[in-house]
Amino acid sequence: MQTAKLNADVAIQGNAVRLDAAGLTTSAQRVASAWSMVSALAGISGGVSWGYSGSLDQ
Repeated sequence: MQTAKLNADVAIQGNAVRLDAAGLTTSAQRVASAWSMVSALAGISGGVSWGYSGSLDQ
């Protein structure tokens, strides 16, 4: 399970970098993209715990 969480974290960070590079930086876009990535990884790995602390306002 820890490996799955690490994989999810890495994928989310990589995805965020790509979005920033593409200029798609609204909070809603970042959250939607991150959640879809977590959902996809959860389906592959059999489960991922997800937690977010912080502000969506930039």
